[in-house]
Amino acid sequence: MKLPLLIFLLLVAWLDAASPASTLSEYPVKVLHIHSLKQTLKNGSIIIFDKDVEVLIDTRVHLWADKVTFNKKTQDLTAESFDGSAVVVEDNNFFILADRITFNLNKKVGRADNIRFHVEDGYFSAGKAEKINDDMWRMENMMYTACDQAEPHWRITAQRATVYASYYVKAAGLVFKVGHIPVFALPRFVFPIQARSKTGQERSKSGFLLPRFWWDYQYGVGFKYEYYKYIHPHCDTTLGIDWRNKKGVMFFNEFRWARSLQSHTYLNSSYAIERDRFVQRRDDVVKGTLYRYWIYGKNFQTFSNFLNQGDLYTLMRVDIGTDKGLGYYFFNTTDEVDDTFYNSVIARLFKPKSMVMVQLDSSRTSRAEFVKFNGSEQKQFDSQGSFATKELDDRVQVIQLPHAAWTTTFKNFQNFLYYRHHTFFDQILYRQNRVESFFVDSHLVGQTSIIPLRTADAIRFYYKGNLSETFGWKYSMLTLNVDPTFQIVSQRAKDFTTTHNVLEQRVLNKGASRLFFEYGAEWALPEGTFYSRNGKYAHTLQPLITWNWVPKFIQDNWFYFDKYDRAYPKHEVAVMLRNNWDINDWHLDFDVKQGYDFYSRNDIFYLRRGVKQCHLLPFSYDFGVVNGQTYLGLRQEYEWGNFDLLQSEINLTTNINRFHLGIGYVYQNRGLQQQRQLLSNIPHFIVANIAIPLSKHATLGYDGQFNASSKGSPFLYEGLSPLVHRIRFDYDGHCWGFYVGLEEKKFKEYGMGRTERALVFSFRLNSLGSFAKKFKQVPQIVKNSYTT
Repeated sequence: MKLPLLIFLLLVAWLDAASPASTLSEYPVKVLHIHSLKQTLKNGSIIIFDKDVEVLIDTRVHLWADKVTFNKKTQDLTAESFDGSAVVVEDNNFFILADRITFNLNKKVGRADNIRFHVEDGYFSAGKAEKINDDMWRMENMMYTACDQAEPHWRITAQRATVYASYYVKAAGLVFKVGHIPVFALPRFVFPIQARSKTGQERSKSGFLLPRFWWDYQYGVGFKYEYYKYIHPHCDTTLGIDWRNKKGVMFFNEFRWARSLQSHTYLNSSYAIERDRFVQRRDDVVKGTLYRYWIYGKNFQTFSNFLNQGDLYTLMRVDIGTDKGLGYYFFNTTDEVDDTFYNSVIARLFKPKSMVMVQLDSSRTSRAEFVKFNGSEQKQFDSQGSFATKELDDRVQVIQLPHAAWTTTFKNFQNFLYYRHHTFFDQILYRQNRVESFFVDSHLVGQTSIIPLRTADAIRFYYKGNLSETFGWKYSMLTLNVDPTFQIVSQRAKDFTTTHNVLEQRVLNKGASRLFFEYGAEWALPEGTFYSRNGKYAHTLQPLITWNWVPKFIQDNWFYFDKYDRAYPKHEVAVMLRNNWDINDWHLDFDVKQGYDFYSRNDIFYLRRGVKQCHLLPFSYDFGVVNGQTYLGLRQEYEWGNFDLLQSEINLTTNINRFHLGIGYVYQNRGLQQQRQLLSNIPHFIVANIAIPLSKHATLGYDGQFNASSKGSPFLYEGLSPLVHRIRFDYDGHCWGFYVGLEEKKFKEYGMGRTERALVFSFRLNSLGSFAKKFKQVPQIVKNSYTT
């Protein structure tokens, strides 16, 4: 613990030294300005200033008082206020109020009665205070609070306290009180503060943030400590350390710099040293130390009227590291994380009717997961009587170096049709490697390359146009469009196969080119509007008929790098009807759609078709009703034949004053999940949340998530299983708050169902932050549980 903390403090010291804060002791007093309505000279060296006195010391200390007495010989300055007003002092550190203040301008010492230091979110006060030097104040019977009531709801009192400039307070004999009731006490404590910044000053608040401490049965004792550094306006950084005694330590930094709305930079970096982690050393898996890091940042920059061609917007993205688990939770316990790192430099030039983009882009994805054995593998390892596992490691890297694109808006050609273009040129490099590893009793016994290093490098040219024309007659409109696509690639996946609906030929021996067309039409029939004379009822409906055709042609000879390399066949006619009602304060929408696809093979885009029907697409409707803060939405898809329900989504939310109710339900047909290759295998999923106000400041809330294997009746489910229960009591006071609640979660870990129950508690004080803790049991194994 000592070494990581020492490293962190050294980094903070170096960061703080980069822009040291000026103090009064660095610049001796040179100029003293005093203004008042009345001045009196006494004994030749004492000047008394009365009524609306304003004092300015070296332009860095500003003082206002009813009366100021200044001794030119001893350089003593005494300020007083009467009739309930206060002496006001403002400097680079604090905003100070007091009944009486005395300064010695030579020795930088002084005294104050009934002093009050205002910091960022609260204030310190004391009956007597002594200024020790230019940066330190010593107080007796100090009090701190962020409550602005005459009688604070909470306070921290100390017998003795020393304020060190705008950095921290060192106190002894602390007692935390709610009202006048003591809650807990500490013999000594040091906590950071941030001074109140003056408007327009270059120097602002920097210092240590409030530390956070915790204890966890799995990770042990830990703390998180951060240092905030103000660099200059709209530019700052936060340096931190996160330490757990059973796991290790992480250092992190967040840098932010905002130059304008379109130009800003942020950079996050993390480095972790993790102990007692399973790592592979040669052919054995052993417990050891794992070193992890992640650096992620973006820089947006705008150049106005670049080369007199338009505004140039640039983006530089940096994304490197061992894994991304650090970004979500330092000690990540989630297995099978899909880590994708994106690095790119993008420049976009916007002109009135077009956009030019040039980018250098690289994406690297690595995914390692434990998978099940196949039949023969299972028999082989079962016969050995040992603990065996199988790991699949898949790594893919795609680089575009460069990718240049040009996109235009619609332009009118000879007052006849509208057209637009999208074209790009790039060089794409593709690498993929998939390795299968077998471990027996933590020892690597075999490794096979399922996909040996697969490479595909190609230069691509892509052009897609859109030609459209709209004809109108008798309150209806017909829009026709043709989209030609022309592509050239320097390398093809395999040789040509005889095909139709595409013009394709070889280019430069190994390359290829192709030209194909997509067709579409939309007929917007006359819109009907019905309304009452008093304006309380209105109904609008409009039918539409659409037609889309993408001819089928063989594409196996073409590498599939991204979406531009595939054209899914389609020959669809669809009828849609749009309905909108406004009835008093209610608004209703009801849209229906029915499509028919003449294409019957299975290589269409798999999210369009139902389970059994090849041609007749699912019937779908979307219904929504809104009244004030209440919304009800219903979206469903049905398959013709037995009119089976394929998908259903229901959402209900309402907010009445502070009462909130939300219910969500999602259903997916099991056959549809398999047909469309969906990741979920839960047919019924239910979410419910409710918040009930108990008083002006108190709220009782519940959140729940459920799944069910089948549905018995419209409102009853068979095999209903809870996934998450949360019950929470919230109290939001004037300057403080807390919540307490119960949680229960059901999940699967290594194929076994588990249940975790926990008591959660959080206490918040304005300006000091919050304390939160989850007291949880060791997860219990649940037999025959249905969870995912």
